[in-house]
This record gives sequence, structure tokens and C-alpha cells, in this order.
Amino acid sequence: MPVDPPHHRMYEKHSEFESLMRILLWFATGFGCFEVTCILLVLYYLYSTNQGADNTTQGYILAATGFKRFSYGELKKVTHGFSEEIGRGAGGIVYKGTLSDGRVAAIKRLNEANQGEAEFLAEISSIGKLNHMNLIKMWGYCVEGKHRLLVYEHIKHGSLAENLSSNQLQWDTRFEIAVGTAKGKSPTGNLSFDHGGLTAHGRLVTWVKEKMNKAAATRDHSWVEEIFDPSLGCEYDINKMEVLVRVALLCLEEDKDSRPTMRQVVEMLASQQ
Repeated sequence: MPVDPPHHRMYEKHSEFESLMRILLWFATGFGCFEVTCILLVLYYLYSTNQGADNTTQGYILAATGFKRFSYGELKKVTHGFSEEIGRGAGGIVYKGTLSDGRVAAIKRLNEANQGEAEFLAEISSIGKLNHMNLIKMWGYCVEGKHRLLVYEHIKHGSLAENLSSNQLQWDTRFEIAVGTAKGKSPTGNLSFDHGGLTAHGRLVTWVKEKMNKAAATRDHSWVEEIFDPSLGCEYDINKMEVLVRVALLCLEEDKDSRPTMRQVVEMLASQQ
């Protein structure tokens, strides 16, 4: 009976080992590819879900506030790095920018404050409820990290405060602005919000009251001339001016129950038109 030589048996064992290793290698490679594919699918699912959640959140925010939410990067880009300043105040600095749709905007960068996102969005929502023909339209906002920005339409003729402080407006126009503002704040108007607390303190208010009270007995109107700002550079109706001052002082009464309603304010001012 023939017997295989030792080297032949060793060759067969080596071949079996190579076959086994080849099978294990293919299995490991296939399993590795399967595992990588699963990981990629999970990551894609998580990314898609996150994107969907972000879009849904954005949708909820848009529905709740009525405004678009901009990223800080977007607003930095449209203002060219906040390079064109067009105004500033106690609340922050206003910059001019052109949005992606071509609209020119006034972007107010608020001073840094420890205001949370929820509180900021609540205020934005309150602003969204204001509706008046003489109010500048708000288009959007940004709340990102410590950044808080508001996006308004750009008014090329400047703000109301700037116009009132200039000598370009005539007296009749100024009086119409006062009446229009009162109408907007009255319950019959479409602008409604909490007026907050008023204070009757201040040297200017005290000085005006003293002037008015001294002239009450003599019916001397010269006190009106004393308080009118001559830098406004316009003639004025002394009777209308006196009514404006008296109404303003009534609105600053320390006893809130003694203050007139906005409807009464409108009636007092409208009687002079």
C-alpha cells in the first residue's frame, strides 16, 4: 500500500490553512464593510432627523414670531462686517445692509446682555403683535450665542426721533405726529401694548409745572414761549402748544388713576385740529 511522502502531507495542510485564512479574511472584510455601511446609515439618519428638527423648529419660530431668523454670519456678510453705521442709541448700534433678496435693511446690533434665548424670543413675539402704519416694519432677528440683532426695513429719511430733533419739520406736521401717535396707542387704534410704569419726577417736569401754575391765575401764556425750543426753527400755535404741554403733564400724574386714558388724550388733541 503506497504511503504519501511527508512533504506531500505538509503541502496539503498548508493549502487547507491558506483556504481557511482566505475565508476568514473575506468574512472579516465583508463584516467590516457591513459595519461601516451601518454606521454611515445611522449617521445619515441622525443628520436628516436633526435637519428636519431644525427646519421644524424654524417653522415653529416663524409661525410664533412672524419673522425670519438670520444667522450671525448672514448679517455680518450683508453688512460687510458691520462697516456702515447709520445710527446708535442706548440699546445698540444700527448698521445698513443689503439682504440676499436685494432689500435694504437697518440691522440693530443690541448691546450684550444676559438675556436668555427664550426671553428674547418672547419679546420678538410681542413686537410681532404690534401693527401700525407709522411703525417701521421688522423683518427678522438673530439670536446666536451672545449675539442679539434685529432686522428692520431701512427708512432713508431717518427715524422719527431724528426728524423731531431737526429743524426740517413745520409746526403743523409736528402736531399731526403727536395726534397720530396718540391715536395709535388708543384702544380704537391698532397699536396695543403695555405702557409700563411712568414717573412724574424730574427737574424739567417740575420746572414746567411751576411755570404753568404761576401763570394760571393771570392767564399769562408767556410760559409757553419759555419752554419752546427755539432751535426747532419754526413758528408755532401757542394754543396748541399749551394743550400739548398740559396733556403731557396730565399723563405724568403721580397718581395713575388721575392720568387720562389714551382715548381722552386723542379727544383733547383732536379738539385743536
